[in-house]
Amino acid sequence: AGRAVMGITLAQGKSGAGVRLTDVAAGGPPAAAGLKAGDLIVKINGKDIDGDNAFRDLLAEFRPGDRLDIL
Repeated sequence: AGRAVMGITLAQGKSGAGVRLTDVAAGGPPAAAGLKAGDLIVKINGKDIDGDNAFRDLLAEFRPGDRLDIL
């Protein structure tokens, strides 16, 4: 078991409401779910995302294969 990896690149920036995707790896689960560059993620499994550090911290709670509800 390892850390969950989403195959995305986040825009570097300040804390705020959500994180903006700058790249989504082709063929990965995020692309299959319909995520694309430019999308803004504001919640994962009902938890607010307040910037890229909060996103990474929350993602670290999951394992490969876990399903996430992303808004």
